[in-house]
Order: sequence, then C-alpha cells, then structure tokens
Amino acid sequence: MIIRRLQLYTNDIAATRDFYGAKMQLVIDNESASQISFVAGNAELEFIYSKEADPFYHIAFGIPNNKLHAAVAWVKTFTSLLPYSAKEEIADFSSWNAKAFYFHDNNGNILELITHYDWQLTSAGQFSAARITGICEVGIVVDDVVDVTNMIHTKYHVPYFPKGPQLADFAVMGDARGMFIISKKGRGWLPTQRASEYHPLEVTFEEAGNSYHIRF
Repeated sequence: MIIRRLQLYTNDIAATRDFYGAKMQLVIDNESASQISFVAGNAELEFIYSKEADPFYHIAFGIPNNKLHAAVAWVKTFTSLLPYSAKEEIADFSSWNAKAFYFHDNNGNILELITHYDWQLTSAGQFSAARITGICEVGIVVDDVVDVTNMIHTKYHVPYFPKGPQLADFAVMGDARGMFIISKKGRGWLPTQRASEYHPLEVTFEEAGNSYHIRF
C-alpha cells in the first residue's frame, strides 16, 4: 500500500508551517490562511485549520535502512526525542524487522521515523528531509477495530499486515511501504502511552494498482 495524501487538522497553521517547513524543512506544496501542505517523499501531508482544541494524531515517515542514526541526529537539531524506554531512544521492532524513533511536532502529535529492513532501500548522502521516503503509517482511531478493519479489507482490499498484530483493540493493515495503524479509542500510543483520541482525517492511498480515498 502506498499512502499518497494525508489530511489532518491543526488549530495553528503558522506554528505548523514553522515546524514542518522551517525546522523539518519539508517542501511546502501549497498554502493559504486555512491550510498548508508539505511534500514528504512520495506523499503529500496537508494540515487544515480547525477551531477544535488540540487535534491529536500519530503518523510515521519512512526512511532508508542506512540512515537511522543519521536521522536521529538530524531530528535532534530541531527538537528532542521521545524516549522509547528508560534506556533506549530507538525502538527495535524485531518481529517486524524494523527500527524507529519518536518525537512531537508543534501540535503535540506523535511523529515517528521508521525503517523497514524487509523493504531494502538505502540512500547516499547526508540525511535531510529529502531522504524521507513517504508517509509510512497513519494512526486511525475508532470505536470498533474489528468492524473497521473488516470494512477496509472488504471494500478497499487492503491486506492485514502479515507480521501483525490483529487484536480486538489494535490492528495493522497494509505493508512495509504504507500501513493503517488502527487503534481503539483510549488505547495508548507508543512511546508516551497517551490515550488515542478520535479526530477526523482523510487519506488517499493506492492498493494493488487502484486509488482510493477514505474519510475517517
């Protein structure tokens, strides 16, 4: 699965522009007083203004296999990392053959940079925002995980991630290129364990050669 466009909400367009545009140095694709969008590898990340207090999301960006530690150093130039544990900054998801780390954006969203070693991709040169491959994960918060995953699988033909998990309150769909991380409302997100909250989002994605758009 390839995530092509993700639309989220923010109550502060100016601060979001500063974080993603000035600090992360993602290329600004389009902007107005009420929205701003950025290029993130093969995807577009858009924020739309909302008066809602503190919309909260979890998203992950993919990075090449050989750039994990360079990416850590890069993020530390503009913000601090969220520790994965008392001793580790980097999460080793051995069952996924992946490693990742986390940080907050200006909105308090939990951002993640992750590399999947099954998707064998390396990159030359210094790490920068230009090395981000795309939006690898979108956290989707729902009331009924089983019902929503069944709908996505049946209607949009998105497979369950073969390395799991597939639980009553948490499930992963897609593949190493792009995933839906589907959480029951109130379940804690890694690494802070802040309870997941429902806030609307829209995602455009490709699966098996077809393009789809869903609003959650």
